[in-house]
Amino acid sequence: DGPILAAMFDLITEKTDTAVPLENPQVGDVCVAQSPSDESLYRAVIISTEGGVNVRYVDYGNTEEVTSLYPIHSTLLSIPILAVPLSLHSISPSTEWSEEALTLLATHLPEDAPLAVTPREWLTSGKCEADVVLESGVGLKTLMVDHVENTDPEWNVEEAQAANAAAVQAEPAAAAVSGPSFQYHKLDDGPSALYVSVANAPDDFYVQKEEWADTLAAVQEKVAACALSVLPDPATDMVCLATSVELEDTYRAEVLTVSGEGVLVRYVDYGNQELLPAQNVFTLPDTLLETPVYAVPCKLA
Repeated sequence: DGPILAAMFDLITEKTDTAVPLENPQVGDVCVAQSPSDESLYRAVIISTEGGVNVRYVDYGNTEEVTSLYPIHSTLLSIPILAVPLSLHSISPSTEWSEEALTLLATHLPEDAPLAVTPREWLTSGKCEADVVLESGVGLKTLMVDHVENTDPEWNVEEAQAANAAAVQAEPAAAAVSGPSFQYHKLDDGPSALYVSVANAPDDFYVQKEEWADTLAAVQEKVAACALSVLPDPATDMVCLATSVELEDTYRAEVLTVSGEGVLVRYVDYGNQELLPAQNVFTLPDTLLETPVYAVPCKLA
C-alpha cells in the first residue's frame, strides 16, 4: 500500500474513538468505517442506506456494506483523499456498460497495474476525466472503442479500431525484466498550491509542494550518510544514487539512457537531468525507495 497509506492507517487508528458510534448515518456523511473483511478502520463516505449501510473507502475506491461506523476526527478531514476517481475522457456507453465491456476493463486494469494518466478535465463531482495509456503503450479508450460512444471530435474512431485490431493480432512481447522503482506523490483533487522545480516544455515539467521541503531535506540527509558503491552495468530505468558534477552533491536518481558519452540521469526529487560519467552513478539502498519522490511530472492537458 505504500508508506503514505500506512501512515494514514496509523493516524486513523490513533484518532478514532471506537467507543462512540456514528449516530443516524445518512448518504453523503463522511466517517470512519470498520471493514468486516479485515476489521481495520478506513476513511469512508456513505453511499447508500437501503437494506444496510454501504460505504466507499475514499483512500482506495472500493465499496462495502458495513455495520460499524464512527465520527471522523477533524485531523483526518484535513488530509486530501489518496484515491483519485477517474473516468475515460469523452466516452460513454450507448445505454449501459455491457458485461463484455466490464470484463475487458477488468482484464486490462488489474490491481496495481502501471498506467500513464493524463488529466483532461476535472468535473464538479471531483472526478477526473483523463486519457489512460496501458503499460503496453495502447490507450485504454482505444481498447474500449467497440463498446462506447465518442464525444471527442479529435478522436478518430476508425484509426482507434485499426490500432486495436493490430494490438490484438500482435504477438505478445516478452515481459521486461522489472526492477525496483520509485513511488510518486499524488497531487490533491482540484487546484493545488505548487511551485515548478524544472520546466523543460509544456508537456514536460515538474512541480513540488512547499510543505515537502522538510521531508525532502531529511531524505537528502539519508543520502549523504550512504556508503557509495558504483552501480555495475547501469541500464535504462534503473534507480540509483548519482553525484552531480555541476552541484557536487549526491541525489536519488533514475537512469534515462546509457551511451558512450556517459549515463544520463534524472534527479527524481527535483526533475532536472545531467549526463554523468559512470563512476558517478551508485547503487541505491532499498530504504531510500520507501519514500515517494518529491518532483511530480506534469504536462498541460
